[in-house]
Amino acid sequence: MPGENKELKSAFDVAMERAQKLGDMSAQERQRSREEKFRAIGEALGKRYLDGLPLRDVEIELGRHAENRQIVIRYLLSFLLDALTPGDSEGAENILTAVQHYSGESGATARIRNLFNEYQKAIEQAWEEKQIKLGAAQRKEFEIKRHIRLCG
Repeated sequence: MPGENKELKSAFDVAMERAQKLGDMSAQERQRSREEKFRAIGEALGKRYLDGLPLRDVEIELGRHAENRQIVIRYLLSFLLDALTPGDSEGAENILTAVQHYSGESGATARIRNLFNEYQKAIEQAWEEKQIKLGAAQRKEFEIKRHIRLCG
């Protein structure tokens, strides 16, 4: 039992040291710590949404942070927009649904959708052009090899 008290006292001492450090934080450090906390919450909600959590459940989670809802939403939207992946139009639509819901900006969402689609088309066009060039290079290589076999 005496060893347990020492461990408890050590844990208590650690907690007191942490509390002291928090008390010694500057206003700027407290703000940065607060922002980091809300960024983590927004990103976690974004991950859960992308994993299938319905928007209504995201709303419930946001209700737990009512006084800081807008800050959490800002980080949630930032995370979701960073998660847009070319070639994943289904995922993009899911993300844009949440962006529309939380930003309330249908014009912004439409512009993002248009940019995403333009980017997608540019990637497809570049892919097709590369395939054409590759095919031409393969045909040329085949002709050179054929010519060498026939002549040599």
